[in-house]
Amino acid sequence: MDIHVRSGEIDIAGSHRPKVSVSCNLKYADEAKDVKIRFKTAGTVADLRISGGPSNNVRLRIRIPRNSRPLVRSPAGDLTVSDVIGDKDVDLHAGT
Repeated sequence: MDIHVRSGEIDIAGSHRPKVSVSCNLKYADEAKDVKIRFKTAGTVADLRISGGPSNNVRLRIRIPRNSRPLVRSPAGDLTVSDVIGDKDVDLHAGT
């Protein structure tokens, strides 16, 4: 699974459920219209892209199947990946 996500406080965690879910917390609710979430699948390949929204105060919580092998790309932020059994390829350009 490829995950390309905008900057922010990002929490990616494995789940026992065979689905992907995304929640986004923003300081102001009216900013939600600017956040773009795109999810595509083709066979066993999945691609999640999250972009747009305000320049700060964005918290994203992404749940993926525990046995996923995520490739995660983000320009900046506080990124956590937990409870994922498969190999992880994570690239964060700036942040922790």
